Amino acid sequence: MKIENTRVLWLGEHGEFSLQDLCELSGCTEPEIREFIECGVLTPARAETSAATFSCLHLVAAREARRLGRELELDPHGVALMIKLLDRIRELESQVRELHARLPDLT
Repeated sequence: MKIENTRVLWLGEHGEFSLQDLCELSGCTEPEIREFIECGVLTPARAETSAATFSCLHLVAAREARRLGRELELDPHGVALMIKLLDRIRELESQVRELHARLPDLT
């Protein structure tokens, strides 16, 4: 029998991470995170270079950026564009669902 250890992290909406924590939790390297910041993929909650902090949403974005970059072999600028396009698609899908919910049931 194989037993695996799983690390679980409960993220609160208002939690903040240091740059080092974000790197560890997202699997990104510090240079990758810095490139994502430069390209606009991530915007620190507090932008002071020595004490930059990131929210839980940044963790999700960093993981997504890392995954997209590796799976699609994109540079950080390509990742930024892809994330903007995916965000726009999600926004439009939400609007379509909202408008569809307003339509009378025609069945």
